[in-house]
Amino acid sequence: MKSVVTYEGYVVNGFRFHTKRRQRSRKTQNSGVIVKGDVESAEKDFYGVLDEVIILEYGALKNRTSPSIVLFKCRWFDVYDEGRGIRKDKFGAVLVNVTRMLKTNESFALAFQIEQVFYVAAHNQPQWRYVIKTNPRNYFDFPNDEDIDVSESLWNHVATETLNQRDDDVLELLESEIPLVRNDVEANLVVTENVTGDGFIIDDEEEEDEEEDEELSDMDSDSSSSLPELDDNLEDADYKSDSSFE
Repeated sequence: MKSVVTYEGYVVNGFRFHTKRRQRSRKTQNSGVIVKGDVESAEKDFYGVLDEVIILEYGALKNRTSPSIVLFKCRWFDVYDEGRGIRKDKFGAVLVNVTRMLKTNESFALAFQIEQVFYVAAHNQPQWRYVIKTNPRNYFDFPNDEDIDVSESLWNHVATETLNQRDDDVLELLESEIPLVRNDVEANLVVTENVTGDGFIIDDEEEEDEEEDEELSDMDSDSSSSLPELDDNLEDADYKSDSSFE
């Protein structure tokens, strides 16, 4: 082994992690971790807090990059004691008891196995925290190819039905007789302007219209002139449970 380096922060899998010690001087909460369960653990997820980031660097041959392994040293909550260490509420949300820690010598996990969670205090239950899972940064939930094919086929089906319905409506309109004269209202006579054959309005009527326009403009001018989170409780709970890790 060439060297061992420790850090208080690390970015992996799209998540930014901070150790619990560094988090105490910050407003954000980035120390919550989760390792997804596998067959050996009966598909049980492990929740905890990050204590230390350790990078193991090994020697390499000349002109080659030294291989390294990133480990997360964590304190794990007791997820095996259902009811006292972990439970679910009536809506299926997961809660962990931050005063009950898992007694294990396997406090390390490979960095690529780690995902991020944060803990929210439960109402009137100071020792319990809701587990909220987060998505990595720059993560976009694109549908897979099968979902796209299904959605496209559904859209084509709807579009085809709509098009056929519109064609039927147009066909019915063309086949039916549309009356061009309304018989449900009285006739209204419209007086047209008296124009000459060349299209100009007769002068006498034009002068009368100009006088009416001047009177209206005077009236308009007169009228216009008159107008005007982990919080301190989690830290306290950790202090009470730290004795089991010393």
